[in-house]
Amino acid sequence: MEYRIYGTSDRGLRREANEDSFAYRLLPDGMIAVVADGVGGHPGGAFASALATEQILQAVAAVPASLPLPSQLLVCCEQANSALRRAQQAHPGYEQMATTVVALLARDRQAALLHAGDSRCYRWRGQALQLLTRDHTLAQQMVDDGTIGPDEAERTPYRHVLTHGLGLANTLRYSLIELRLEPGDVYLLCSDGLSKPLTDAAIAAALAHHPTETGAAEALIAAANQAGGPDNIAVILIRCLE
Repeated sequence: MEYRIYGTSDRGLRREANEDSFAYRLLPDGMIAVVADGVGGHPGGAFASALATEQILQAVAAVPASLPLPSQLLVCCEQANSALRRAQQAHPGYEQMATTVVALLARDRQAALLHAGDSRCYRWRGQALQLLTRDHTLAQQMVDDGTIGPDEAERTPYRHVLTHGLGLANTLRYSLIELRLEPGDVYLLCSDGLSKPLTDAAIAAALAHHPTETGAAEALIAAANQAGGPDNIAVILIRCLE
């Protein structure tokens, strides 16, 4: 299987700096793509997201091919988490820096998807959009526990409080699933600067109306900014080909 990939990022309309990072690379037998969103409110958010994406791409080149695909991706993300923890100690004032991560590693038709935090992955297949990740936030945890309803979760300040993320602890907390890729699939990795202001219907419309990865990504960012651009926006689109 071959892949066509495009990524881009935008500061949005309300942030003074862009703390989102993205990176991707075609591999001899597949590809790796990563989006990271530095945690706001603490110094070092941009540094944390950039370090995370850099470390994951470096690690994937050295991870043993004998490992199962999900284990390969987990090793890469754990190494990035360890690098962040070391950087926290090495840079005074950055002790609380952290970042979300969503990463997709594919080799031929098999893929592994890992995320920690509220950056997301969607799949566009057969003109239908499916969210493949579940936000690791205190608000989502409260919904799962029955403490609040989904509508209240959209308004509570707890929607910004992460329960998982790189740099939050020595042991990485994450979700990891395996996927079977099909020709024609499009995978969207994004930060919450895209998913928060846009409905699933708006995301689906952009993917349906823009057949190229570049056009769809630019349309998504424009739509997020038209919806207020409340946060930094990072987008990677991956199209699976025969």
